[in-house]
Amino acid sequence: MPLSSTTFVHSQPCRYGYRYGRVSETKSGALWQEVGGQLVDFGYLDQALTSHRQVVEFHNELPDEIKKQLSSFLTGEIRGYLEALKQHIESGDWQLVNTPMQATYRSAAYSSHHNSITIHQTSIQATSDTLTQIAVDQREEFEYCFELSCSMADFKKHVGWDIVLSAVEDDERNFSWKESLSSSGYLQHATTKSSLPRKLYTQSSQLSAPISFSPISAATKGTNKPKESIMAIMPAVQFGDRLGLATQGYYYHFHDGKLVQEYKILGEGNCRFSLTYSDENTLSDELRPITMQSAIPVYWKAEGTEYENQHLLYLPEKMSQDQFESVTQGWLDKKGVLLELDKLANVSQGFECDISEYHAPLDVIYDHSGRMLHGSNIVALNDHNSVASGIPIINLRPEKVFRIGVFFDGTGNNDRNDVYKERRGNKSRTNVARLFAAYPHIDGESAKIYVSGIGTVDIEDPTKIPEW
Repeated sequence: MPLSSTTFVHSQPCRYGYRYGRVSETKSGALWQEVGGQLVDFGYLDQALTSHRQVVEFHNELPDEIKKQLSSFLTGEIRGYLEALKQHIESGDWQLVNTPMQATYRSAAYSSHHNSITIHQTSIQATSDTLTQIAVDQREEFEYCFELSCSMADFKKHVGWDIVLSAVEDDERNFSWKESLSSSGYLQHATTKSSLPRKLYTQSSQLSAPISFSPISAATKGTNKPKESIMAIMPAVQFGDRLGLATQGYYYHFHDGKLVQEYKILGEGNCRFSLTYSDENTLSDELRPITMQSAIPVYWKAEGTEYENQHLLYLPEKMSQDQFESVTQGWLDKKGVLLELDKLANVSQGFECDISEYHAPLDVIYDHSGRMLHGSNIVALNDHNSVASGIPIINLRPEKVFRIGVFFDGTGNNDRNDVYKERRGNKSRTNVARLFAAYPHIDGESAKIYVSGIGTVDIEDPTKIPEW
């Protein structure tokens, strides 16, 4: 049961009784009709609102009172919105009314017992060839398009932010992003009748978040060539030979040496983190009242050009204001991890990389019993649900493993002396000495130390070894 238009009817008293005004997105001009009808079953709208676009158009025509109550359901599934709508109808405060407006129209009205406001969803029944005076918006369709490294669902799960387009005067519709695969991630499309530049920005709990692009231009629908891109990155730390998620400390995102955002890890066993009110000039201890997250969104591309000189940094303690004011490019290169986004994009899709700190999301999962890595406050990466394709993992606290083998020989045993005796066939080196000889010595990776047994003296100069 398709809906061809959304109708808003507002009734108000006048000299001749009541008049009814109608505003439609797909029809122009004022069409005045008298409204009357009977209550109908909710199933009408259940059948009529089958796409997210129809739900948004229907919602935008609702009275402000009920629009505010239902707005939070717009970002979810259609079924959730309809269930909330049904609850309002069943509460008795609102009614669904069938109000025929012309012989060629069937309509349903959403009306309040306490307000003379009626919302009509009109479905055109083309029973006559004489239906005229319907002005369809013939303007060319455009689309805004940007790219995410991961799906929008995974972005919402791990980052929790909304990505929003600002409104313009001649097209103030609420946008819903439609998703499609790209070679390096996921394209997000929004259709519009206006080609005016808009600001693409992020927000959480209706509060602005750090990532934004301004302005971006619309392209002809179907172009599918995004110029702006956002990448989500999951920060991790190393403990021994394994990666895990820190439960205390701070993450910092820098671009061109300036702070983009500071994140505080929530602590007490919780590895998720939240934005602080710190900015590029001043640090703040106050947390923003927004969604907790497990991944950090960073700039990927703007106007088709990849962002450069971005760093992510982990510190176990909050940076002091003096440290913050002393941050240099050299310090960031030493303490942080430089983001080479083309390589990160490949890693996020599972490809190998020559940068040891970059890890593919599905390659970091390992078997481990328990939530924490033993002997640490680091959350183990032992659950595939904790990561997502398209969100690369970066080790922000790499550890260098240097192995040293120390070999203590027994009483009366001395490797150097025993080698001399072994050559003469009257003595054999001990197993400890042989293990010492077999242990690898690799510059920068391993070393070995031999300690001779008590009661022995090392022969330093082989030429002075006595002949027996």
